[in-house]
Amino acid sequence: MNQRKFPAPNTPRARRASLATLVLCALMLSAAPRSTAQQQQPAQPPAAETSARADSSPAAPARDKGTINVRILGEDNQPVAGVFVTAFQQGSSTRVSHDDAGAASGRYVLTNLDPGVYRVLAIAPGYVEETDAATDPSESRHLYRPGDSVTLRMLKGGVVTGKVTDADGEPVVGARVAAVRLRDGAGRLLRQTGPVFSSVRERRTDDRGVFRLYGLPAGTYLVLAGGRSGASFVARPSAYDSDAPTYYPSATRDGAAEVQVQAGQELTDIDIRHRGEAGYLVSGAVVVAPGGSELGSGGASVILKHLSGATASFAFVFGNAADGTRSFTFDGVADGDYEVSAASNVSEKETGANAAPLRVTVRGADVTGLRLLLAPLGSIAGRVSFEPPAGTDAKRAECQNLRAPVPQESLIFTRREDGAAPSSPFGGPRETVPDARGDFTVRNLEAGRYRFGLRLLDDSLFVRAVTLRAGENTPGATATAGASVAAGASRGAANPAGAGTTTTTPDAMTARAASDLARNGFAVKSGERLAGVNIIIGAGAAGLGGRVTPASEAEGLPETLRVHLVPAERERAEDVPHYHETRTRPDGTFSFRNLAPGRYLLVARPVPEAELRQAEPPRPAAWAAATRAELRREAEAAKNAVELLPCRRAEDFTLRLNSK
Repeated sequence: MNQRKFPAPNTPRARRASLATLVLCALMLSAAPRSTAQQQQPAQPPAAETSARADSSPAAPARDKGTINVRILGEDNQPVAGVFVTAFQQGSSTRVSHDDAGAASGRYVLTNLDPGVYRVLAIAPGYVEETDAATDPSESRHLYRPGDSVTLRMLKGGVVTGKVTDADGEPVVGARVAAVRLRDGAGRLLRQTGPVFSSVRERRTDDRGVFRLYGLPAGTYLVLAGGRSGASFVARPSAYDSDAPTYYPSATRDGAAEVQVQAGQELTDIDIRHRGEAGYLVSGAVVVAPGGSELGSGGASVILKHLSGATASFAFVFGNAADGTRSFTFDGVADGDYEVSAASNVSEKETGANAAPLRVTVRGADVTGLRLLLAPLGSIAGRVSFEPPAGTDAKRAECQNLRAPVPQESLIFTRREDGAAPSSPFGGPRETVPDARGDFTVRNLEAGRYRFGLRLLDDSLFVRAVTLRAGENTPGATATAGASVAAGASRGAANPAGAGTTTTTPDAMTARAASDLARNGFAVKSGERLAGVNIIIGAGAAGLGGRVTPASEAEGLPETLRVHLVPAERERAEDVPHYHETRTRPDGTFSFRNLAPGRYLLVARPVPEAELRQAEPPRPAAWAAATRAELRREAEAAKNAVELLPCRRAEDFTLRLNSK
């Protein structure tokens, strides 16, 4: 058997550096909320499980430690040895397991894993994973649970090499050279516009002024020389740190030439004539808002970002100054328009604070005296409860001997209704995994309106409803009007009391519809700690797979379609969790999982070209009542109906695309 062995780091220092990079990348990748995704690992919950009240749910039975088996394949489908494979548990900032033994078979085993949701990463020098986590439209994110078997593919990364010289043609030695990735190989904008660790590769020039940047994912890059490191905590200083960056071939940011990199391609002669222009200072202080708590030992992160979205640099501030301020300075900043933002550094069990971005224009002079006011972020807490199949469904042969549900195998996250990304990539995770009792808290929410999203790793579970638990108020809570979220109710949802936060309960649960968070969403104010959410998970889910075909043989299919599932029963017209949508694959096939059993109508719509290139995933169509009604009318006219039975997956459904 042919087998490729990637070169692996062979010194303790290199290995420690790789581990540090892994930790940072994992933290950044988990910083932003994501939408639900397709997962192909079937499992099933128990018919005997009883519906649980929020105040009486027992903890899930203790489970043995588990393993995730990982197979790494190369471009030729041959196993690959010498890869560093690791797993991070979602909801935790700690790497929990790794295997860098370089097994001859290219198979790796991640062991001693508690029940939970894990992200699996594979790193080999000069290579990249085939799935682009920054822009993958399926948003698979490589999330798995103990017991899964995983196959990852590694591709040879691109290379950019060239020489940096000064105005006299002499080599520039020891200068930082960076490749900043703007878009992926398909032209989609990067969703991770803030974290520099995933979008920047940098090296130093050698004694000839030559640089070589390797292991680049396919995409569109800017290549620059000079300026302080934008992607390293411990980069050694150089004589060019205070210079304004010079962009390939010899330009400012506005005149920079973009470089297209393909997988496995080596681009040579990307030579840069260094301009040697002095940069400017951007400085100020991070200030805790009145009534806010001190930052503590974690300090805060400050980001300087081009308005185009690419991160220019970052800084950390630590300690608690007597006057409550923490100073920061960016040097070597070129003329241009920027945003400066800040967020406190917190653990996965803490709710942090952030500062709204400040618009900064640098034009031939330093910009000083900035004040970034940290305001406390909000949180929302609740409980996941499970309901077994009922009535005749429980007696179906397919629903017998079902696996007991594990609360920790559900990823809960939030998305802004307006589609806005968090103003800072730092500040802690905005997603969580329930504990063994099903209790959860989603932290670090900026003021705004949100919707819940769930990623269920068990194919036989589905989201039945997301509601408020009415009448379970915390003593002393402050009342608010409308569809605010009930406070208190959930044990384990308590947040340590601190200045600058409030606890909120609804004015009155007078309307049943007001408690439907899936339909209405919820609002968070700065520092609010909301609670009382009940996410009800049903057992006996169905699945559906199929293919979209053109209306006639003479017609083709659009490049990308979105298939919508609409509940056929009129009484479910407003049940938002029962609306589903997914993008088709290049061959026109599609797949749904975690579906509530019942009758559905299907309709396919072309995905607009602009949406294919936007940085953030679109709002689900079912969020808007008018769009739900429009989808229903369109689906009823198309007459593509399917009956999905409990605990069964229907395959080979043919969805004919209507002519326009």
